[in-house]
Amino acid sequence: MKKILPFLALGMGILVVAAITIPPQKACGLKSSPLKTNMVTMPDSVRKIFQKACYDCHSNDGSSMAKSHVNFSSWDSYSSDKQASKASSICEVMQKAKMPPKGFTKNNPDRTPSEKEVKIVCDWAEKLQK
Repeated sequence: MKKILPFLALGMGILVVAAITIPPQKACGLKSSPLKTNMVTMPDSVRKIFQKACYDCHSNDGSSMAKSHVNFSSWDSYSSDKQASKASSICEVMQKAKMPPKGFTKNNPDRTPSEKEVKIVCDWAEKLQK
């Protein structure tokens, strides 16, 4: 028994070090998720428009239905393709004045995006398509 104890302690030490240093997906034999390439950070000018007019509904604290379409709290986790697709859709609904919804714009005229702000969003969305 005394001869086994040092080996047992050594084995436990190795397991602890491995658990701390090896990422879980590697330890479990799972492939790590692919790196996101060509990710484009949302410009502050666009983020401020969304914060003003969209975040109340389209963020983690917003409505479930709105978040199912786009969740700005999760934006940075979207792939570049998904960001480009969502940005294009956002531009389209903003140009058609479908978003923000009429009730919001009626009660919050100061938070309704101006034509200039819609153009800023659409120009950004167009850049993401390239």
